[in-house]
Amino acid sequence: MSEIETPEVTDTVETQEPKWFESAGENWTDDLPDGMGEHSHLKKYGSVLEALKGGMNQSSMLGKKVESIPDENSTPEQVAEFYGKLGVPEASDGYELKFDEVPEGVNIDDTSLNSFKDLAKEINLTPSQAQAIAQFQVGMEGNRYTSERENAEASVLSAQAELQEEWKGQKYQENIGRVEQALDFLGVKDEVNEMGLGANPAFLKAVLDKIVPAISKDKLIESSSVDNFATLNDNLIALEDKIHSFQGSNREPAYQQLVAQRGEMLRKMV
Repeated sequence: MSEIETPEVTDTVETQEPKWFESAGENWTDDLPDGMGEHSHLKKYGSVLEALKGGMNQSSMLGKKVESIPDENSTPEQVAEFYGKLGVPEASDGYELKFDEVPEGVNIDDTSLNSFKDLAKEINLTPSQAQAIAQFQVGMEGNRYTSERENAEASVLSAQAELQEEWKGQKYQENIGRVEQALDFLGVKDEVNEMGLGANPAFLKAVLDKIVPAISKDKLIESSSVDNFATLNDNLIALEDKIHSFQGSNREPAYQQLVAQRGEMLRKMV
C-alpha cells in the first residue's frame, strides 16, 4: 500500500492589522470598534499608539510613592522644604503684591499690607494665592464703598423729595438754610452727616421746629455767615438795579414795594 503524501503548503497567510490600529489624525477615534471612540479622554491623543503609551504612563504613576504632606510629626525643616518646593517665600517680605487698579474709596496702607503678608506666610500661601486673595479683598472693599455711597445718595434724594413735598417752593431752601445754620452754631454738622441724620427728614424737621426757634429767640443765629451774606448782597444788587431802572413814578405801589424789599434786606445784613 502506497503512502499518502501530504501536500506541502507553500502559501503563507499574511496577518493584517485592523484599520483602527494604524489610524491617526484628528478623527482617528472614529475607526475604533464597539463605540470606544466615544470616550472623550481619548481625544487628547493623536493615535492609538499615543493612547496606549498614555495609559501605560498613568499606570506607572499609580505605583509611585507620593511625597507625604507635612503633619504634626514633621520637623520645621521638613515643613519649610515642602512649602519651599511649592514656591512659598522664606519670609513675609517675599510676597510682592501689585494692584494694577485700586477702586475708588479704597486705601491700601503699608500697615494693612504688611499684616496680610505676615498672615500669608503664617498659613504658607504661595505668591499667586496671596495675590489672588489680596486682589479679591481690594475688589470687595471697592464694591462696599460704592454700595454705601449709592445708598447715601439715594437717602439724600429721598429726603429731599419728602421735604420738598412738605416745604413747597422757596420755603424748602429757607428751612434747610435755617437747619444748617443751627447745626453749624452747635458745631455738630459733620457728626450729623456722618451718622446719616442729614438725610433723615424727621430729624431735620425736629431741628427746624425745636432747635431753630430756641436759638433764634436768643438771637444766636444771625444772617452773617459768608454764604448767606453773599446771597443777600447779590439779591440787594439785583434789587438796586430794578429800582434804578424802574420806569414810572416813585409814588407807584410797585416802586414802593421795591424800596420796602431793599430795606428788609439791609436790615437782615446788619
